[in-house]
Amino acid sequence: MPSSQTKPIPALASRPLLIGLVVAVVAGLGFLLLARGVLGDQFGSINQHLLLAIHAYESPFLTAAARTLSFIGSAIGVVIIGGAVCVYWVRKRRNVDAWMLGVLLVGCALITEAMKQVFQQARPQVFPPLEAIFNFSFPSGHTLTSFSFALFVSVLMLRRGRPTAKRWGIAVGLLATAALIASSRMYLGVHWPTDVAAGMLVAAIWASTCLMTRRWVLTRRMRRQSASR
Repeated sequence: MPSSQTKPIPALASRPLLIGLVVAVVAGLGFLLLARGVLGDQFGSINQHLLLAIHAYESPFLTAAARTLSFIGSAIGVVIIGGAVCVYWVRKRRNVDAWMLGVLLVGCALITEAMKQVFQQARPQVFPPLEAIFNFSFPSGHTLTSFSFALFVSVLMLRRGRPTAKRWGIAVGLLATAALIASSRMYLGVHWPTDVAAGMLVAAIWASTCLMTRRWVLTRRMRRQSASR
């Protein structure tokens, strides 16, 4: 019995690819402008002011919440959550989705490390950070990974069947959680606002790329099955 992934693809199948391409290009241009400003030290003042404004709200409760959110977006948290989703999709015979999610998460780690080495931006020292980290700052890996995951899962969920209020609620919840994870990195004093913005832009590029790749794989599978009949 064929998987639900192999249902006939509508005539307007190219529309999602076009949307994904537009999102990737726009986010790419935004990232290039941001990276140019970071390398030119154009955001130093606003970065410091924003971090100090966030730090003004420091409290034991917010610190505990920020550390919890930061753990969710850490490598351990991502492996647990991402692995659980992959297992669920495999059980639902959504093997392509599971493989692409794995590619997305591994790619997030590789892209983050590569970009940190390229830009080599120092961590903030505006106030004593609430977490000890010693590698480079730009971009925020927590932000990149959490937004990539949220975008990828949300788009697939909303495009499979009717986008019900429940599905919209889950999608909004995923994106809100990603935003909170990104905010926690600034609250803890380990990332500049520009690091977080860069992570969001790169996430849009990478998630769009993975979604387009998934669409391409499923389209080729559909054509091969049609040709073999």
